[in-house]
Amino acid sequence: MRTATTEAVRGRELFGRILAGDSVDAPAVAFWKHHPVADQDGARLAEATIAFQRQVDCDLVKIGPASSYQLIDYGLRDEWIPDGIGRRTVTHRPVEKPDDWLRLPARHPFEGFTGKILTCTRIVRRAIPSEIPVVATIFNPIFQAVALAGIERFLDHAESAPVELSRGLAILTENTRLLMEGFREAGVDGFYLATQHASATAMMPVVYDRWGSPGDRVCVEAMRGTLSMMHFHGESIRLEAFPSSVHVLHYDWALPGNPSVRQVMNQFPDTVVASGLPHEGLPTCRYLLSSGCVVPLNVSNDKLAAVAEKYRKV
Repeated sequence: MRTATTEAVRGRELFGRILAGDSVDAPAVAFWKHHPVADQDGARLAEATIAFQRQVDCDLVKIGPASSYQLIDYGLRDEWIPDGIGRRTVTHRPVEKPDDWLRLPARHPFEGFTGKILTCTRIVRRAIPSEIPVVATIFNPIFQAVALAGIERFLDHAESAPVELSRGLAILTENTRLLMEGFREAGVDGFYLATQHASATAMMPVVYDRWGSPGDRVCVEAMRGTLSMMHFHGESIRLEAFPSSVHVLHYDWALPGNPSVRQVMNQFPDTVVASGLPHEGLPTCRYLLSSGCVVPLNVSNDKLAAVAEKYRKV
């Protein structure tokens, strides 16, 4: 392990040192929120993202669209009902019968709702200083499939209609890969791949390994050559589902059944861990200080800025 100089560094240079395993005096700090209502329009989401960054001053900017943004063009419908972390409520799921998987269309990323988020990304990348990395949020194919059908129908089709489900997941996976190419063209520095089902409490491991891991592998390959991040959501996360080639693992160490930060670092010695302040103290290397998931809406931006400033001091 090399020791960095005491000169304060930020953003891209700081991430370079952390990824290299350098010991640093101050960690990289990054928080993000959902931006409800604004997340339905590319320009408004860009405006909210830029305003958040200018106020909180993070070492990384994550584009944070609604979790449904990859699904609207397939016919999913949702609405904004006030929620503590800014999630939207699904009102219609388009997959009901096995044949509905076969009707999922091939999508061009610059069209429809995903095109709005690509517009947002281009605006944000132009506005944010080049030394601050910008990453795009991608929800993995199995998350998309579960959202389109609902968890009970998804599990039923996994048993009763595996051919149709497999075809549907292939379409979702290819469309996701093309969307990631679109984000690269829009100028992102990396990707934040989110999974909500690599958890023993969310889905049986055998189901995730069969239906989720193949799509994850395609997405991980599509992240190659960029700053790659992966979020494991919820309790009792399954570290065996984490691809060790990904640079950053983001999770909430404080949730029941989750490993400690030290356990993750021991198991993945080349991986940067992103989470809240650990019980054992702030690591001096391979750590991104963040929250365990998206920051609740009732946490003020001023408070986040104060936290970032506190831990950034050298």
